[in-house]
Amino acid sequence: MQSCYRQDWDTFYQAEKNFNLEGIQRQPNPPLIDKKSVDFCIIGAGFTGLIAAITLAAEGAKVALIERHT
Repeated sequence: MQSCYRQDWDTFYQAEKNFNLEGIQRQPNPPLIDKKSVDFCIIGAGFTGLIAAITLAAEGAKVALIERHT
């Protein structure tokens, strides 16, 4: 696996933004059609969204985590 970090990038955001995803095939996710009952719906599975979802789930909450780019 290629590294996404370079010394000339100041932040992880720059590294992530410039990461080359050519040649990686992604399977489209089906649309959300079922009704779901959750305590929290978190939009965005970046660092903050993931930590929030993990923390809430660890406390027993039902969490839905939605990410546009999956």
